[in-house]
Amino acid sequence: MCKIQHIRVDLMHVGIIGLGKMGFSMAQNLLDKGQHVTGFDISSEARKLAQESGVPVAENLEALVKAQPDWVVLSLPKAEHVEEVCLGPASLRSLGLQANAVIDMSTSVPEASRRVASGLQDINVAFADAPVSGGPSGAREGTMISLVGCAEDTYRDLTPLLDIMTSRHMWLGDVGSGNVAKLCNNLLVGLNLIAVSEAVNIATSEGLSPEALIQALNLGSGRSAVSEINFPRWILDQSYDSGFTAGLMRKDLQLVEELVGQGVADHPLSKLALSIWHESQNDLPDQRDFNEIVRTTAGSPFSEIEPN
Repeated sequence: MCKIQHIRVDLMHVGIIGLGKMGFSMAQNLLDKGQHVTGFDISSEARKLAQESGVPVAENLEALVKAQPDWVVLSLPKAEHVEEVCLGPASLRSLGLQANAVIDMSTSVPEASRRVASGLQDINVAFADAPVSGGPSGAREGTMISLVGCAEDTYRDLTPLLDIMTSRHMWLGDVGSGNVAKLCNNLLVGLNLIAVSEAVNIATSEGLSPEALIQALNLGSGRSAVSEINFPRWILDQSYDSGFTAGLMRKDLQLVEELVGQGVADHPLSKLALSIWHESQNDLPDQRDFNEIVRTTAGSPFSEIEPN
């Protein structure tokens, strides 16, 4: 069922709703690659910043719909925002969007995606949940990874767009599948940050430097994206500038908790991760970089060092 596809580039018109760090970077990447973009954000400041940077901007959702994009990409904070934009009183559905599909690159939940997909059927517009990893830099450079849930023919149709916006994308099955995979991915990242941090704390208490341990881990079977990317890029030098905040990680872990419901008790490691991240809020405010969770673990060699 899982398929990975790669590069084919076509000219297209893409509407982007949500011009925060991710959506704005996506727009810039598409423009750099010769595509036609129309952006929109409810924030007048976000619209102004985007326009000043050369991104064509619609003043409201109706203007974006009237621009008749081939595809509409969503980069929004929460699932409820996705539902409001797609199905609310003044929404893509009520405004009669005529596009091939709406592609939600936000981190959302499967039930919300399924409701949106069902609602957009009323206007014959397909829907895909396609959450991404890679941060603003990956969005800007087109090196994000996207996990996609939609009908297989929809995935086939939107492959040219995904080829421009990502370095890799994977079709996982019906609508909602991408959401599930992304939440599981972020759960593991949240767990791995804590696990690798504790390994570093043990090693430094025995006189081994964090740098030496990370190099050793990356030669062995204990390596992970956290040891191979997060520690060398954002933690060891104390830069903590990944572009992904602690608040966003907590939001995603809260979605995991909602996804599994009361069954979280049957997943002890997941339950522990959720607890640690929630309890760290006093020491690690939501606006700080999520990698700073390593500074809150017991015995951390980073706890007394101020971030750069």
